[in-house]
Formats: sequence, structure tokens, C-alpha cells
Amino acid sequence: MNKIRTKLPKIAVLLMMVLSLSLLAPAPAAQAADAGQILAYGALAYIMLDAQLQNIDQQQMAVLNVRKSQTGVEQDPVVIQRFVDVVTKLEGANKLKYNSMVYPTPDRTLNGFCGPAHVIAINRGAFDHLTDDEVAYLIAHEYGHSENNHINKGLRAKVAVGLLVDLYLSKNQNYVSQWFGNVAANLYSAEVTSIAMEWEADNAAFAYATTARFNPGGGAAHMFRARAMYGDGYTNELGLRIKGYNNHPPTSERIANYHRLLTEYSGGHVTVRGDKTVIVDNLEVITPTGTKTRLAGERAYLIAGNLARVFHDNALDTATIAEDGDVCIGKYRIMTPLPGDPPAEEIVYRINEITGK
Repeated sequence: MNKIRTKLPKIAVLLMMVLSLSLLAPAPAAQAADAGQILAYGALAYIMLDAQLQNIDQQQMAVLNVRKSQTGVEQDPVVIQRFVDVVTKLEGANKLKYNSMVYPTPDRTLNGFCGPAHVIAINRGAFDHLTDDEVAYLIAHEYGHSENNHINKGLRAKVAVGLLVDLYLSKNQNYVSQWFGNVAANLYSAEVTSIAMEWEADNAAFAYATTARFNPGGGAAHMFRARAMYGDGYTNELGLRIKGYNNHPPTSERIANYHRLLTEYSGGHVTVRGDKTVIVDNLEVITPTGTKTRLAGERAYLIAGNLARVFHDNALDTATIAEDGDVCIGKYRIMTPLPGDPPAEEIVYRINEITGK
């Protein structure tokens, strides 16, 4: 297990925090407090909050057990195996600072969350609706929160530090950790993260997932699915609406961001026009059809992701049809033509015309 490290702020930052916290917290004495008392009280608030955050990080197994008791743990062996495969691949390919504890819940909503002590839960609903290439981005997004310590940063802003200190000063020291633990354990990432943190987690997810060789289009594809299921607007990780919190970017903007990252990954060669048509070097390759289990837009981003990988790996070759009917470029599988798609021969011809192979 990697040790959880906390970095003390520079003195100038500390003083700013002390002053801001002192304005939020009343002085413990009955008489009016002077500037020195306010400063001391604010300093104590910061020190105690920092100590409690360190303490909860060191209680990871206890936090994990609490979260599991609250959410339940998925028991379906097929789902569990898919979950293990994706997590193993992500963690094996990326050097992560923290030893995040990840588990699947039986919740059928398409969602995941990161909580205190680097505990991450992924709902079964993600596996019900997404491919493994898409699920990888959901999980990687939560790793993004964990690796950037977003939950502790968010808790600093959300926890009532004045009450924390008052409990301590009123000789309730033994209750402080219990109270803080209960508050922290019941705050989901959706309640403590900011829009800036969500962008940081999405960008980290793309890096983690592509490093682990998951489809570069999986990020845009899974958000496209989420928007179709839950709508746009301000939502949490995969579309569940937050009441009272506008701390997640609109899903359409998140799709656009993942699309931008995909195009950059391809060296600028691959895009998706209108969330539906795969484009290579400004020429149309295919507008795929949808199926009962996979939306047309999802397929477009996943096909684009496969093409992006070819360009990224500098592996451009002649497009061919494999024995099983898949369209391939060298060793890379690009897509499986489905009823409603153009014939494989036509897709191969278009690709070779565009690439000159």
C-alpha cells in the first residue's frame, strides 16, 4: 500500500486560510475576541481539519467497510470478472500514487463515485449499459479524483470547521473523529468536487485509459450513452442529476472534450462529425447504425477510437476484411459491420481511398 502523503502549505497560504477560517468560526470565549484570539482559533481549525483528513485516510479499510455496508457489493460472477479485468488492466498500466480501494455495487444506475480514503465504487449499471472500453473511462475518471486528492480538497471546503473546533474546545475531543468520519463517509464525490476537478478527472481518465490500451473513443462513447439515458445539464459522473450542486460540466461539453482528446491522440486525423459520422482527414468513412444494445453515436466514437489508435501508433496499413468479416488495418480491428451499415467491402474501399493504401 502506498503511504498517503500530505503537504503542508507555504506560510503565506496558511495565513490566508487561517484568516478566512477565522471569519467563519466564532471565538470560543464569551467576550469579544481580539485579533490574536481569532487568528489562533482559525489556526486551530485548519490544523484540526488537516489532522482529521489524515486520520480518515489512514482508516481506509474501515471506510471501505462502511461504504460496502451502505451500498452493498455486487455478487454476479460475470460482472465481477469484467470489473476485475478492467481494474487490473488500468492499475497494471499506470503508476498510481495512491492505493485506491475499488469495488462494484449492485446499483443498476449508470454511475460511479470516489469517496474519502480513496475508496471508489462502481455501479453494476455501468456494466449493464457499457462495453469494457467505456467502463474503463468511468473507473479511470474516479482514479482521476483519487490521484488528485479531490475528495480531501473538497471536504476542506464543505466540512463545518467551526463546529469541529467547538466540539474539541468543549471537551468533546473523543467525538470529533466520530463526527467528522460520519460526515465524510456520507459525502459522495458529486457533493464535494468542483467543475475544475471534474475536467481534471476526465483528462486524467483519458490518459489512464489510453495508456492501458483501452479504446481512445471510449470516453466520448460512454458520455454519449449517459446523455441519451439521463439528458444533458449539470450531472454527476455518468448523468445522474444533482440537486443543489452545479459542480459538473454539461454532458455535451464532456463529450466534446473527450472527442478533442481523441482527435489529438490521432494526430489530428480522426474526428466524428455531428456525433454520428466517422471522418478521416476530412473525408467520410462511415455513419454507423445503432443496435438494441449500442447507440449509433457510441459506435461512431468507438470506431473512431480504433482508427485513432492506428494513427497514434504509426501503424497505417492497407485496410482488409478478416475471415470473421471484421474490417481491419493490419493487426488492428476497426469495426464489425452490422445490418444497416455499408458492406465491409465498401468500408475497406473508403479507408484505402482516403489513406492511399
